Amino acid sequence: MDILLYAAQLIAGFLLLTHGANWLITGGSTLALRIGISTTVVGLTVMAFGTSMPELTVNVSSALSGNTGIALGNILGSNIANIALILGITAMISPMAVAEDFLGRDFLWMTGAAVLLFVAMLDGTLSFPEGAVFLALGIGYTWHLIAGSRKEERQDPGEAHGKGRGLLINGGLVVLGLVALVAGGKLCVDSAVSFARFFGMSERVIGLTVVAVGTSMPEFAASLAAALKGRAEMAIGNIIGSNIFNILIILGITAMVHPIHVAVDARYFVDMSVMLGVTLLLWPLMRTGMTLVRLEGALLFSIYSGYIAYLLLLAD
Repeated sequence: MDILLYAAQLIAGFLLLTHGANWLITGGSTLALRIGISTTVVGLTVMAFGTSMPELTVNVSSALSGNTGIALGNILGSNIANIALILGITAMISPMAVAEDFLGRDFLWMTGAAVLLFVAMLDGTLSFPEGAVFLALGIGYTWHLIAGSRKEERQDPGEAHGKGRGLLINGGLVVLGLVALVAGGKLCVDSAVSFARFFGMSERVIGLTVVAVGTSMPEFAASLAAALKGRAEMAIGNIIGSNIFNILIILGITAMVHPIHVAVDARYFVDMSVMLGVTLLLWPLMRTGMTLVRLEGALLFSIYSGYIAYLLLLAD
């Protein structure tokens, strides 16, 4: 009987993710053009932060209960999944053109955040002051994006009529989409963890695989929906922005709630190395032909499959 409940939760979660992603993409892209913010910036900010809400929820909850190792594992696992799993599958389904900004400013921020985390955690602790620095950098990055954005298209004089109503409707779609993504992500995580426990998986493997993938489901739904709608800049921007937010803002907040302590052992270095590796690999993949094609997506997916095999067969 329990397994039927888990299945119902999973189905409900997927339905919320699907509809939420569509509402977010539709409302976000239309709203961006109306208020003069590019769809690229929407992907890097509104979508990225919104789809990272499950990670924030899980991390704050873990920090309050003192389980900060789970919080770090969730972010490492989520960032690996965002690139290797989500961009990999999305590219295999729908190849994506790459905007020049992603290879410069945004990729550098994502790589810099990953390296900063590696250096900060060498002593096994992410303290309150370090968390505050991370959070300040995340806020600064977001402000820089919004302040520096430019209008993609000038509004037609004929569009002025009813603009306020349009802003309200599309803003409502964005909010509704984000709420549906967060709720759907929670249902998916809860049901997936229940399934994993039902089949006897260890807590550590659940955290690095099921929870990390589950909290990344909103990113997957939003990026796939954006790619299929021809909004590659929103799809890729969502993943890059989410990875930056996960480290700078979410881990920053987590460390300020409760310092993060982990054992700096071989398993930690494997997880950190995989995250840094897929982050650095993304640049040449995006650079070749300025398109993320199906073969490159398959390469990313195969790397993720190998990492999961390692976790399930060798990590414990």
